[in-house]
Amino acid sequence: MIKDLSGETPPKTGTGRAVRATPFQVTRDRRTAQSAPTKELDGELLAFVRQEMAELSVPGVAIALAHDGAVASAGLGITNALAPLPVEVDTLFQIGSITKPMVGTAIMSLVEQGKIELDAPVQRYLPGFTVADSHVAATVTVRHLMTHSVGWAGADRFDDHGGGEDALEKMVAGMAGLEQIHPLGKMFSYNNTGFYVLGRILEVIERLPFEVVMRRRIFEPLGLDSATFFAHEVITSKYSVGHAPVGRGMRITRPWAMPRSTNAAGGVICTVQDLMTFLLFHLGQVEPKSHVLSRQSRALMAAPALDDEEFRLGSPWIGLTWRLGQTGLTPIVGHGGGAHGQPSFSRMLPSEGFAMAILTNATTGAELAERTWRWVVERYLGMHADSVRSVSALTAADISERAGAFDGDCERHSVTLTPEGLHLNTRIKRDWLSGMEPSFSEVASNGGLLRPISDDVMKTQDGERVEFLRDASGTVKWLRVGTRVAPRSD
Repeated sequence: MIKDLSGETPPKTGTGRAVRATPFQVTRDRRTAQSAPTKELDGELLAFVRQEMAELSVPGVAIALAHDGAVASAGLGITNALAPLPVEVDTLFQIGSITKPMVGTAIMSLVEQGKIELDAPVQRYLPGFTVADSHVAATVTVRHLMTHSVGWAGADRFDDHGGGEDALEKMVAGMAGLEQIHPLGKMFSYNNTGFYVLGRILEVIERLPFEVVMRRRIFEPLGLDSATFFAHEVITSKYSVGHAPVGRGMRITRPWAMPRSTNAAGGVICTVQDLMTFLLFHLGQVEPKSHVLSRQSRALMAAPALDDEEFRLGSPWIGLTWRLGQTGLTPIVGHGGGAHGQPSFSRMLPSEGFAMAILTNATTGAELAERTWRWVVERYLGMHADSVRSVSALTAADISERAGAFDGDCERHSVTLTPEGLHLNTRIKRDWLSGMEPSFSEVASNGGLLRPISDDVMKTQDGERVEFLRDASGTVKWLRVGTRVAPRSD
């Protein structure tokens, strides 16, 4: 079974592996009859991706794979439906939240230097930091920020504080009124605002703008020459724009640029090749020009960092900024990104020396990346994706305690009983980014019938994970849809 990165516990079975092929084109030496991989991706893989692009209306894709020391990449399709140019391996894409493990790497480099302690309170580094709960403000730690376990609201807050070097400082100051929606450190709930705080810590300690810190500590030592945060640096290069299939048509997503104040949560723009270089560094296959982070610290980032048995709400599938998972018994490390109209994907199998990065330019690109991942690991690694089996039907008591309303940052979820079973309906309350075109409500999924997977874990027909989370008394108090927790509001 291939487990998603949202926390489903895999069965205790072997992988049943039988490697069938290589993801690279090969050449054969006529004298020795030995084959060797080239720097070109397998034609069957590229054909599969093209087929998925057509089915899912994704105009352009950049893909890179690494295995056993070999690396190859390819660009497919076009950058912009209105002004089409071919996507190439050096085309720039917004990688969205894959920025987060890059920020995590910079934080850990300061941990190694003794400038940051993971379990130190944030106020040690930002004395004026506060949220609505003064106790939380005084006790939240760097580790809480890196594991999305802060518990306050505002998970999808993308306020624009202008383009000046004080943008991030203003963003963090504006968090003072954020209320707690779940206990500090007790559960994983994806929260972008925690990374604004991490970015501000980098600024204060280094006495430099966040973007300069990232360039000096990550981009330059790793040779990520394309990486930037700024649209004005992109405009003279080859770059992709986002798209959204709406009805039978295709619309360009706007705005293109993210506010500078949000750069620490998802502002990196780079090529698929540079993203792969970053992954290979974490796999120990790339030597930086100067020291970035030790192997021990990289391993710590990829180890489970949040698991609370008392509440059973923490997820063992979150590391220090990396999302974790499993294929059979093989650990997965990765992260995705969701810049407006440009979903991105990165995943590694450290024990196999295997990595894949996919950058896309349509809202349906996340589904393309997941399908490609499953196809790739089955064909080239012999790891088979089993279908998820439902457990026995819920009782009337089970249904009554789960039905209700749950209010998230941008969405309101309603769980109701229908003749077919429990049904999730999601209503969009607001766009997560000011001035979004098309609106979030035009492209977001609205839920659907829920299939039970285990006692409190279900999935929608689209495969989105839904969890009913309980407090210490056993009462259902929160709903986690995908990666975001919404408190009960009825």
